Amino acid sequence: MFYIILIILKDRWKSIIKLSLAFLSDLQPILVKMDISGITKLFKENVRTAHKNIKQVLSNYHKFKIKNQELEELKEKFFIEMVKTKLSVINY
Repeated sequence: MFYIILIILKDRWKSIIKLSLAFLSDLQPILVKMDISGITKLFKENVRTAHKNIKQVLSNYHKFKIKNQELEELKEKFFIEMVKTKLSVINY
């Protein structure tokens, strides 16, 4: 667990995205068999018991390569979605 904290402190957003992708790729065999309500329930209640192999996540983490340009594009898309959301609330 300490290693994960060090990764996040070192690489910040890039590491959070890579850890998320690694986590999801490890859970993929379980997730593809579920509908959206099952996935929601898994993440709300059972994600710790469904996922036990932290070494596999860290192994997957190193497989994902994210460039700074890709990170900037994701950031821009995020801000655009935030503006759209705020505008829809104002116009409602």
